[in-house]
Amino acid sequence: MMRRFDRLGVRLAVLLSIALIPIGSLAGLQIYRSFRQSDEMAQTALLGITAEAAASERALIHQALGAADALVPTIFDVGPENPRCSEILKEYVDRSSVFVFAGFTSLGGKLQCASQGAGLDLSTGPQFQELRTSARPAVRKRDPGQVTGIPVILVSQPIMQADKMAGYLSISIPYNDLRLRSNYVGSGMSFDLVTYNASGQVLTANRPDGSVLSDAEIAALLPRDIQLSELTSAKQMAFTSLSQSGTERQFVVVPIVPDLVFALGSMKSRAADRVGLQAAASIVFPLLMWFASILVAYVAVDRLVIRHIRELRGQMRRFALGDRSAPPELLRDAPAELQEVSQTFHNVGRILIRDEQQLAHSVREKTILLKEVHHRVKNNLQLIASIMNMQIRQVRDDTAKRVLRSVQDRVMSLATVHRRLYQVENLAAVAADDLLGEIIGQLAKMLGARPFDPLISTDIDPVLLTPDEAVPIALLTTEAVTNALKYAGSVTPGQRPTICVGFKQTDDGATLSVANSIDQHSMERARTDQQVSGLGSQLMNAFAAQLGTRIAQSLKDEVYRLELRIPLARDGIPPRKDGDQ
Repeated sequence: MMRRFDRLGVRLAVLLSIALIPIGSLAGLQIYRSFRQSDEMAQTALLGITAEAAASERALIHQALGAADALVPTIFDVGPENPRCSEILKEYVDRSSVFVFAGFTSLGGKLQCASQGAGLDLSTGPQFQELRTSARPAVRKRDPGQVTGIPVILVSQPIMQADKMAGYLSISIPYNDLRLRSNYVGSGMSFDLVTYNASGQVLTANRPDGSVLSDAEIAALLPRDIQLSELTSAKQMAFTSLSQSGTERQFVVVPIVPDLVFALGSMKSRAADRVGLQAAASIVFPLLMWFASILVAYVAVDRLVIRHIRELRGQMRRFALGDRSAPPELLRDAPAELQEVSQTFHNVGRILIRDEQQLAHSVREKTILLKEVHHRVKNNLQLIASIMNMQIRQVRDDTAKRVLRSVQDRVMSLATVHRRLYQVENLAAVAADDLLGEIIGQLAKMLGARPFDPLISTDIDPVLLTPDEAVPIALLTTEAVTNALKYAGSVTPGQRPTICVGFKQTDDGATLSVANSIDQHSMERARTDQQVSGLGSQLMNAFAAQLGTRIAQSLKDEVYRLELRIPLARDGIPPRKDGDQ
């Protein structure tokens, strides 16, 4: 299949596009500068608005940290275990319009001095171990608070005595008051504000109109591939990224309380909406110019060249796929150069059709003659086998009968090979399962139906064999099966001997195996016969050498096995068809 870039129209479009690159580059540079300036202005505005919107929250958290520092001396002057300490903290919270709780927790987790809930054990709380280990101030959201029972922002300050941590003082700010103080309506920009602590926990989430954001809405506003805990730099930063909802947004990070609380402001990226008519024109003009040039050039080349080449390609494809009913048609309204190519292809096609017809006729004649040769050879071999059968009937000596019978089996094997060759459509190959199955069947018929004759089983793959391979394989199989029939013995009294014949295809050829059960008597008789003549073994070794292999013999568990790996030629042998016989 033609690659897309190799097409004439595509190459012409590429060349014209390269010619228009300077104009497109100038337009692209101008657009890039417009977008860059728009993004920078939007980020600068968003940084300022985010810092101003979070100013009230910054003030509240600093107020809580300052209150904690101011209350520490009072707590230790009175004593955390003194009931007066809790009364002082309660009076302080009652006077405050901001705080709803203040309390000192010891390192053991006991709330010793508190505006409410004094004496509670907070050691199992989620924040206790973290505060005790880090020994640093922390701001976290609790919904609800362990003591107040309402959503609060908990500001915790470690208390040090003699360079050792004695506990921490916590002050709670109502979440609703903090959220309302964080609303910012004066900017006129549609942006979202999220505050979070150094661990990445979201503290508040607001829109300028005061609407409350659900957890799902908050998650949709956060950056997709960046965790909040990674955005804890001491400096302001701005970046553009995809949100969790898949929308491109501009983000800014402003530290509210360094190392403790941060504000994340974001809004939809609208740089493209702020591009003026001049930037749009700088895009449209080179695009229209490029499109018009490509369209005119492509239509001209298609009408003059491409459609005629496409028609000529279709003729060549049909001709190559076997449509030889008539020579290819000539191109009529094509340019002179393409008409010359079409005329040449027409002449070549006409000559090829004539030559193929003559060649097919010659092949049919030779195929018929070759099949007739195989047919006559088969008939002559069967005639010889019939004459030998008549001779066997007249011979009285059993040894002579066995010799003549073995020769007759070899002649019938050759006749089977030739019969298979003239019956199949493809004279270059014969199927091993049909050939060897018929030979084994002929040898089995000699046994008749006596109850203690060997039981023969086969496992033969439909491997295609050339005539040069089929003849020695057929004769070798005849000798091997004949020997197995002759010397097969029953291992268990009262049971029939077994013979297994296999011909299995392998990566480099095939494996022929003949295995038969054998008893002690048959083994002694085989050794005696081999000392007398051994003709069968000599023939099998000769056929194996002709096939380029050697015979391997083994005797194990009262089973005699003959096996040889046969390398087969695969080049030039077509696959077997379903209709072949």
